[in-house]
Amino acid sequence: PAVPERGMTPRAGVFAAYEQVPFAEAVGRIAAEQLMFYPPGIPILAPGDRIDQSSLSYIRAMQKLGLKVVGPQDTHLKTLKVVKES
Repeated sequence: PAVPERGMTPRAGVFAAYEQVPFAEAVGRIAAEQLMFYPPGIPILAPGDRIDQSSLSYIRAMQKLGLKVVGPQDTHLKTLKVVKES
């Protein structure tokens, strides 16, 4: 997928208050964790990235291929950690 739009700096994304949301409901939210598959080990989402549908579709496709997910708190990807909305 394309490089995600930045919603905030990576540092702010790491230290922001967060919540776990269902995977499909993360579109439009700001990531509070990093997510990549190994191989190749290149982040798909990083803290501060705005989550879009193309990224979620790509993540599901890689998951179906059986690649090892690295980074997220929920490695089954039922939920994603996102910045809490005020």
